[in-house]
Amino acid sequence: MAASAVLLYVASATSVLASGVAPASPPSLPIARNLGDVVKSSASSFALVGGISFLWSASTAMIKRAPGPVALGWQSAQRWGKVSAGFAGGQALGQVFRGVDDKWCSMSGAVFGGAAAGEW
Repeated sequence: MAASAVLLYVASATSVLASGVAPASPPSLPIARNLGDVVKSSASSFALVGGISFLWSASTAMIKRAPGPVALGWQSAQRWGKVSAGFAGGQALGQVFRGVDDKWCSMSGAVFGGAAAGEW
């Protein structure tokens, strides 16, 4: 079963390469143009990841009947939200300075994400 799936994949990849038509690339997101975009990117990432982390941690603590499930969820939301906001904001800041989205913008996001993950 798995061997036939691999053969099917190889055959379809070979036909795409032989036809000379490149597969369609996914649409790219718009790059950040100003500091308002950086703030918006950081805040939305913090809210999304922090909210998911809060719901996950608090519900797990409630199921286990651990004391203070809301406090545990809030602590987890703060930690993961900061890391996510650091990654997203750092990459957006790199886009503002460089004008393109390249590996250096990703590197900037990694640096800011790592800094946000550190305990001060």
